[in-house]
Amino acid sequence: MHPPDSRENVSVPSGFATTHWSLITRAATTSAEGRAALEALCRAYWFPVYAFARKQGCTAVDAEDVTQDFFAEIVQSEFLQRADPERGRFRSYLLLAVKRRIVNAHDRANAQKRGGGVRIVSIDEPIAEKQFLEIDDPGLDPSQTYERSWALTVLQRARQRLREEQAARGRLPEFELLEPFLSAPPAEGEYAALASNLKMARNGVAVAVHRLGKSYRNLVRDEIADTVEDPAEVGDELNHLLKVLSA
Repeated sequence: MHPPDSRENVSVPSGFATTHWSLITRAATTSAEGRAALEALCRAYWFPVYAFARKQGCTAVDAEDVTQDFFAEIVQSEFLQRADPERGRFRSYLLLAVKRRIVNAHDRANAQKRGGGVRIVSIDEPIAEKQFLEIDDPGLDPSQTYERSWALTVLQRARQRLREEQAARGRLPEFELLEPFLSAPPAEGEYAALASNLKMARNGVAVAVHRLGKSYRNLVRDEIADTVEDPAEVGDELNHLLKVLSA
């Protein structure tokens, strides 16, 4: 992805509901809306927790058990009721809780017993392990691996939202042709080849990619804005995301 420009105007938060503090507040309730919010929260954060557990030394099987157990505890305890926006970013609050819960080998060994076999999130172990191996870096410690997983989750969700928006506008075929250029500049002749497929001028392809990239950056900022309490923190958090991805 071309790095989002933190100097551009930050759009109004409207996207990453899975980590918005207001949704976390709803997830702490026992209403149907609260249960839906809680499910969204678990779906959003299972992979960073899984990656942290793997980097901490868990096997793939143990990491899945630890992840399920951790979110089972969230569901069954007052974890979310204790979450406080004034204590900082939710991802940091979650990481602290994960560290307390799974760094102990005894906890890992008894994960299945504590969780009671409850499967809170759907985890496809081969896919989860493939994702982990793709981001694993011997130079990163467990906390840094968690941060990288979080950053990639933000980008993945922004790109999925962009895909859904384009599909809703009837532009999915065009999006699928242009999407690779969100991550890398075109090789010589690529825009010209696409222009023929899309029946537009070469400059039209360049403009379409530019607009798509701008929408993508806006969605990334929306995702980030929904993970902080104060919109003024978005710029710093965006810079942090870029730093994490470049590490």
